[in-house]
Amino acid sequence: MMNKLLRRLALALSAGYILFFFSEAMFWARWRAEDTVGDYAATWLTYSVLAFAFLTLVSRFRVRSAWALFLVGAVFGWLTEGAVVQTMYDDFPLNVSFTGLAWHASISVMLGWYLMRKVLIEQRWVAVGLLSGAMGLFWGVWAVCWWVEAGDVASLPAFGAFACLTSLGLIPAYHVHNALSRSRPAFAPTRWEVAGAALFFAFLFVAGTLPAVGLAGSILPLLLAGVWLTLHRNRRTETRPPLTDVLSGRTGWPQALALLSMPATATLVYGLGRLGDRLLGLRIPTHIPIYLVLTGLGFILLALSVIHVWRRPVARTDPRV
Repeated sequence: MMNKLLRRLALALSAGYILFFFSEAMFWARWRAEDTVGDYAATWLTYSVLAFAFLTLVSRFRVRSAWALFLVGAVFGWLTEGAVVQTMYDDFPLNVSFTGLAWHASISVMLGWYLMRKVLIEQRWVAVGLLSGAMGLFWGVWAVCWWVEAGDVASLPAFGAFACLTSLGLIPAYHVHNALSRSRPAFAPTRWEVAGAALFFAFLFVAGTLPAVGLAGSILPLLLAGVWLTLHRNRRTETRPPLTDVLSGRTGWPQALALLSMPATATLVYGLGRLGDRLLGLRIPTHIPIYLVLTGLGFILLALSVIHVWRRPVARTDPRV
């Protein structure tokens, strides 16, 4: 029993770092004045609890397709932005998508937790390098937006150090998460563990969010209920093999090192932006087009995910098997 508990803990912590990296490090793209080692550790632990909930939903609702996975990513994003913090209720309803759907579900889950793990496990180091480079390009372009949005211009060495140090944590995180995902049974927490996680988010919502944003009481529960019904439908209709059959295996050193093309590319792009700033005084508000595209994409993917799940016929065999 202890071995299974430690395995679940390691899975949650490793997935927590992956989600923390893509949701926090890539988003803020710099060390902020309020950031400390303790704050980063606490944020990682919070994302590990979120990862525990995420992995539980993937297992309990037989999530075996990209559409269903996006819905679980939506729950992860909404819990992050609507219970842990309260940003989901700003600029309603646009912030239902940004960042819960547009960033957390689309980037952190679909690209960071799923697609990157898939190419790592398939031992395709060229694919890992290309995907990492593409994400580094996005990271570098996004990072310069803080010069306009927050007036915070990190030096090139500071950004490079931030990008490299935070990215290095991905190597052990992916290695541990992919390796432990091979074990059977799949992620199966006890009822007490599930109840503890549920109470954690309920406490944050009731004690922190509701007093600050009364409107939250009529938004987050309705969104979560709609996704829960759709995921329940997914459980009754899904017949494909578990995601763990695809997302489990060892990560070789060539693939792991290829991950470093992400901070390298991001630093290069950021450096070009710094050069343009110094020579031409050019500070492009890159967050505006990215916000518009990703916000619309988040709503579209949510609608398509719901439609795809509900259009699937109910399985003839017992889905609990």
